[in-house]
Amino acid sequence: MGVDAPPGEHLTIMPPVDSVTNAKLAYLRAHGRNTDGYLTGRSVAERFGWEYSGEELEEIAGRARSLAEQADVVHVQFNNNRSANAPTSAREFRQKLGQDPGPPPGGDEQLQLA
Repeated sequence: MGVDAPPGEHLTIMPPVDSVTNAKLAYLRAHGRNTDGYLTGRSVAERFGWEYSGEELEEIAGRARSLAEQADVVHVQFNNNRSANAPTSAREFRQKLGQDPGPPPGGDEQLQLA
């Protein structure tokens, strides 16, 4: 398990420590790096609003690759959930890993329910 969170020494900020406790599955959750919003935000959107840069996504990809050396499956979840930040970050992240990024957030493709 690992968390990508704002940098800082405050009690509520988790350090960037990755640990695999089960060789079958590793999990990395990306909350964004908005230190001020994280510490003083009154809403989830204020706390986790963050648009990851390409360089930051590359860092997270490196952490995921490292976890993949220790676990069969690695799940990365983006929780920088203001506006379309999370799906946009996830899409760019998948591209960096050479995966199909899927449609852009808010694209023309809509979920069809039968």
